[in-house]
Amino acid sequence: MARLVLASIAMIIILILGVWDIAIPTIQAYDPPSIFNRGSGGYSEVYSILRSLGYSVSSIDDLRALESYSPGSWVLVMASPDEELSQRDLLILLGWFSRGGRVIALDEVGTLSPLLGIFNASLTSMVRGTDASRCYVDGREFYVLYNMYSWIYIRPGSDVEVLCTINDIPTAVGMKIHGGELIFISDSSIVINNILGSRFGRNNLNFFLGLLGGKGVLFYEGGRHMVMLRTSYILSALMLIPLLFSYISDQILSSGVPGIFALLLTSILITVIMITVMQISGIPVRSGVSGKTSRVSINIDVTGIVVKGVERWRRLRERV
Repeated sequence: MARLVLASIAMIIILILGVWDIAIPTIQAYDPPSIFNRGSGGYSEVYSILRSLGYSVSSIDDLRALESYSPGSWVLVMASPDEELSQRDLLILLGWFSRGGRVIALDEVGTLSPLLGIFNASLTSMVRGTDASRCYVDGREFYVLYNMYSWIYIRPGSDVEVLCTINDIPTAVGMKIHGGELIFISDSSIVINNILGSRFGRNNLNFFLGLLGGKGVLFYEGGRHMVMLRTSYILSALMLIPLLFSYISDQILSSGVPGIFALLLTSILITVIMITVMQISGIPVRSGVSGKTSRVSINIDVTGIVVKGVERWRRLRERV
């Protein structure tokens, strides 16, 4: 009796959610350079490597959380958020710089370009190809693999240090401001999972480590778009189940033994559908990357499910 009551309550809840058509965030869209993305374009590998090397690593979803971190101990890393920085974000970052903070901005599509505007620099044309960039940090030279990047235009008279070039055109620059420092790299792919697993991975990683200066690494994970699953879709899928079983029953009664095979195949299909829906709609929660923060982590590999960033790059390139 109790099970029947619980099942009835669950069905009522599903019906209500379906009628309200609530949007449930599921996975990160566009294969972003996020530490929570285990796909080829994610930063999950560099996060693991940093921890294994003894670095302090944390993440924030809102730049206002910078107040809880010391600029003397942490470097803020911002890698191609989907949403462009707001005026409020810029003011917060200027405060971080004024406290001596360092920001490493990796972005080829323009969502972080307002930072460049502060220093009379800008992103120009995007190069959809792979090139080796000659980079320098602390007097050391690295050949860093770039994969889809933009040229950086520096207006005459700007106090900007060129850190990387391809064909003598800047692809990474360093700038001093209010006692702090901005390092802008026109490619967020230099330490993605796919690159770190290649033969160029060591060079790219060592260049990135050189920029950190031994400080803790604070990843900005705000401004990410999520793929939304509407509850009306789940309700529609569930409502199909009794219809399918009704159809199967009719087939068994009309065709005899062959209908049993249809029942078996359809049952397998329904099971696969239900498992897929549960995986997509269920959002596993794990502890944050440090004791100071906790967040939802999506452990579904979107490689092969979402076209790898094509729509993202097309949409964001219009802003450049």
